[in-house]
Amino acid sequence: MHLHRRDFTPPPPNLTDQASLQRTYRYLRLGVGGTVVLIFVAVAVAMVQVGVLSSVSAYFYTPARTVFVGALIAASLGLLAISGTGLERALLVAAGLLAPLIALVPTPLIPGSVPGIAIDCVPGNSCVPSAYRPDVANGISTYLVVSVVMVVAAFFIFKGRNHEFQAVRSSLLAASGLLLLVALMWVLARDAFLQYTHVTAAIVFFLAIGTVAVAKAFEHHHGIRPTKEYQRLYWLIAAGFLLDAVVAIAVISGGWLEALAVPPVLVCELVALALFLLYWILQSFPRWDAQNPELVFPGSLIAAKMGQQGRSL
Repeated sequence: MHLHRRDFTPPPPNLTDQASLQRTYRYLRLGVGGTVVLIFVAVAVAMVQVGVLSSVSAYFYTPARTVFVGALIAASLGLLAISGTGLERALLVAAGLLAPLIALVPTPLIPGSVPGIAIDCVPGNSCVPSAYRPDVANGISTYLVVSVVMVVAAFFIFKGRNHEFQAVRSSLLAASGLLLLVALMWVLARDAFLQYTHVTAAIVFFLAIGTVAVAKAFEHHHGIRPTKEYQRLYWLIAAGFLLDAVVAIAVISGGWLEALAVPPVLVCELVALALFLLYWILQSFPRWDAQNPELVFPGSLIAAKMGQQGRSL
């Protein structure tokens, strides 16, 4: 008996399949939003234990470290799994690859900035304490190996599907470029890598999310655009990310960290996390009941229904 390709054609999705897909999508979205809540709670608990530190990132060196790292790795998985399409996909894939770098490469410290942490830097400089460098080496090696395997696997999975390959090509190129840069910096300029990777990855991560928010304000599908209310909210989120990044860069480069009563970097990071959570809620709300959530955006369902009603009159 000869078996033909059509013999293996899967049956059309039934209501049970759609419900399972929808449930999985909802759990992923709840999970990514939940990672922000986890970081907020872990930092708040650590504040009670060790006091107010200079930044959220500095709590890596406190008992909050396990939750901090785990939450960022989990957020990375969620961003990669439901990264959307087009420009949104490329930016969220980049953000998903940057999140583990924020988690695995700690922020440099200056002596005395975290109670109980011995820092062996050159006097007057900041650095990643040598006691933590083996952990970073293990994490970055694992990150590069797993990420390269993922990119290669994705390439071979999609290369025979022309339409789908065209859709993911920009994401694969962006991921490959980022991984190459990380590998070269790690091998050839390790001190610079340890000094600048955390803050650079964090700033680019939040700017990527801000850019997605701008893209969402202009998004359209079959001529339907988001409602003006959603467009304004996306613009506010994007502007908030940009302003927050500018303030953080100005504070760090201007040497104002010690001059202000409230730790400015801590405030900027908390604001960025809150903006990310707001963005994620804004994205999730209109997609919650959709059978194909990635083709839905604010206002589209309402507008589509109004159009159908108009055609039926």
